[in-house]
Amino acid sequence: MKITENTQTGTNPAHLEELVWIADSVNNLNAFHPLYDKYYEAVYLFVYRRCYEKEDCLDLTSLVFEKAMMHIGKYKYQGYNFGSWLYAIARNVIADYFKKANRDAKLWVRDDGLMEMADNMESDIAKEENIGEIIKAIKKLPDSDRDLIVMKYFEKMSYEELAAIEKTNVNHMRVKLHRIIQHLKKIVERSVNQ
Repeated sequence: MKITENTQTGTNPAHLEELVWIADSVNNLNAFHPLYDKYYEAVYLFVYRRCYEKEDCLDLTSLVFEKAMMHIGKYKYQGYNFGSWLYAIARNVIADYFKKANRDAKLWVRDDGLMEMADNMESDIAKEENIGEIIKAIKKLPDSDRDLIVMKYFEKMSYEELAAIEKTNVNHMRVKLHRIIQHLKKIVERSVNQ
């Protein structure tokens, strides 16, 4: 495991315990157990929101942790919690699952996330009566864009967490999400005005 210290903020004290667990896990996979306990539910829900089949969700969640354990020595701390790395692995596992199964990704969203996203669209079309159109528009997005929307507005991840998952900087993530929202807005406007 390599710890890349952020020169502006240093190692986040809240992450120190995780870093110890990670370092211990490199030589002893039994030391991975606290990380599994801490993140299992969050990773499972992340998978479940994209794949409703309970057995598949359990299998995919297990695969995420298996891959994390196999590659724990490659983990690089970059100022974000270990969960960001797990989510990146989960995204890849889910993408592989849908490719192999030749299925379309599911979309499960909470109403509060839809309303927050609609507020960000800053438009008359982002009204409650158009929520169905917004959901349809989200489903038309490329998988990577849809995933970012779901993580930001429905899973309530911060820009920092998203940047860590995407391996980019926070400003780029803000711009990217703004562009995705603008694209969604155009899709919904076309649909509503037809």
